[in-house]
Amino acid sequence: MANTAPPSGRMLAAALYQTSRLALRPPRHDDAAAMFRRIASDPRVTRFVAWPMHNSLRDTESFLAFSQAEWTKWPVGPLLITSRTDGAILGSTGLAFETSYRASTGFVLARDAWGAGFACEALAAVVEIATALRVRRSTRCATCNTRNPREFSSVVISLVKVFCAGTPCSRI
Repeated sequence: MANTAPPSGRMLAAALYQTSRLALRPPRHDDAAAMFRRIASDPRVTRFVAWPMHNSLRDTESFLAFSQAEWTKWPVGPLLITSRTDGAILGSTGLAFETSYRASTGFVLARDAWGAGFACEALAAVVEIATALRVRRSTRCATCNTRNPREFSSVVISLVKVFCAGTPCSRI
């Protein structure tokens, strides 16, 4: 795998970025075309995300500049969800920090990655990252459409424990 260290040089242990099937890594400039094609320009994929669908590769490149800035400012930023088998981009997740202890998360998956349990697996890794960073609270909690509600609910419970510990989280 190519160098995936954030620009600031701050990086948690690589093990926190890997699961049995996935590797989570900061997006790079050379990911723009694949991100645009697989995720950002698909109206069905972007239907429930907080950002607008990308209409051009330039929109995705703007996101990559934003991502770079987030990685410079915070210990973690946007993360691509990739296959450990072939490195294919399956989606995106990450942590969006408001303060050093308050962050939010979510995810988006390419259509051909739906229904395989990747969201739960990726969000479980984000929980580990947030725990390692001592994130205590989130202002937003993610929802998803999954074929395995029991599996997803266990990850949501973990997210609530990590992100909403000690505070009411009424936005779940």
